Order: sequence, then C-alpha cells, then structure tokens
Amino acid sequence: MPNWRFKKFSLAAVFFVTVGLLSQLAVEFRGFLAVGNWTDQEWRGWFFFNSPYMVSLQFGIGVVAYQVFCAADLDRWKRACSNLGATGLIAIYVLIGAYVLQGADYAIPLLTAIATGLILVGATTDTLANRLLSKRAIVYLGTISYSLYLFHFITAHFAMVARRFETFTWTAAGIQAVNLLAASALAVFVSTGIYRLVEVPGRRAIRAAADRWLDRLGPASAGQKKVAQTG
Repeated sequence: MPNWRFKKFSLAAVFFVTVGLLSQLAVEFRGFLAVGNWTDQEWRGWFFFNSPYMVSLQFGIGVVAYQVFCAADLDRWKRACSNLGATGLIAIYVLIGAYVLQGADYAIPLLTAIATGLILVGATTDTLANRLLSKRAIVYLGTISYSLYLFHFITAHFAMVARRFETFTWTAAGIQAVNLLAASALAVFVSTGIYRLVEVPGRRAIRAAADRWLDRLGPASAGQKKVAQTG
C-alpha cells in the first residue's frame, strides 16, 4: 500500500471498527451461524473463544503491541506496560477465581489479549515479569508451546484420577491438584515428543521446500530469501 500520513493509525482504526461491526452482525444473525442443536452457551463459547472474529481482534492487539515495541525512546513507558500487563493477567485470574468475571465471555479473552500485549510491549525491559519469563523452564514451555496448545486436551483424559464430588472438601481439592499435576506433566511429555518428532522435522522440510521454490523463481526471489534469512 502507498504511504500516507498517519497510515498505521488509519489502518488500525479501520481494522478494529470493521472487526467490531462484523462481530455485532454475527451476534445479531447468530441463528444463521449457529449449528442447529447448539445451546446458547455453546454458541457463546464458539464465538468468544474459537471464532475468527475474536481471534482476529486478538491478532490486531498483537500487531499494535509489536508496533509500540518497535518505537524508539520509550523504554520507561515500555517498562510500565510490562508491569501493568503482568499485574493485569494476575488480576484477571483472581477475578475469574472470585466469580467476578464468570459469564463475561467477551471481557475475558479481550482483557487477556490486552494484558499479554502490554507484556510484549516491554519484552526487552528489565522487569520482574520478564525475568520470570526468561527462566529456563518457562522458555522450554514456550519452545514446545504450539504442540502443547494443540494436544494438551488429550492428556487430561489419560491422567484422570479425580472424580466428581458433591461437596468440594480439602480431600477433593487434594485429589484435583494431583490430577492437575499428572495431566500437566503428561501434556509436557507428549508435547515434547510431538515437537521433536513432528514439528521440528516438518518445519525443516517446509523451509527446504520453500528455499527450492524461491531458487526456481530467479535472482530477485533469491535476494528476498537472503534478506529474510538475515533478518
């Protein structure tokens, strides 16, 4: 696109307004989008957590966070954003646990995306959040995060040692905690295997195929490939 004054701001405004209008239309015409036997809760779960409307909004927040991250001479503000985002994430989980945000389908993913974007804005600053996120164990979880994201739900069924309790006692809490730890450990184990046996070889194969394809296109594409590799 050609350059013009306030280009990034204009594009961001158009994007967020468009997504907002499309989301409103989707809610108004939910009868045409929802599967016939869906309950209202199932529809809301799909719309706010899986649909392209909310995901695109979260993506846009990430792009804005990246643009602010690239801005120069804002280290003090970036540090403040990192601390604010970390505090915001903790507050969101506390409010969910206190049943304050229960049923707030729109608020939870939106607030979480904003808080995460704030942390990303200050990703290179010296804050407590960044020091914690730089720990080896957290970095490793980030390395296998895509496989963990795709397959973590499988392990909950294999590690299930808990049962339903009529009254949530300390015994029930202990059993649920054991189940959570077992399922989490199994999820990391399975995701590590998928990452090493599927994701890494697949990524190498895709990159090799892309390199061969760019080489066939000629010198201009080869130069673009070199820039992409050095960048």
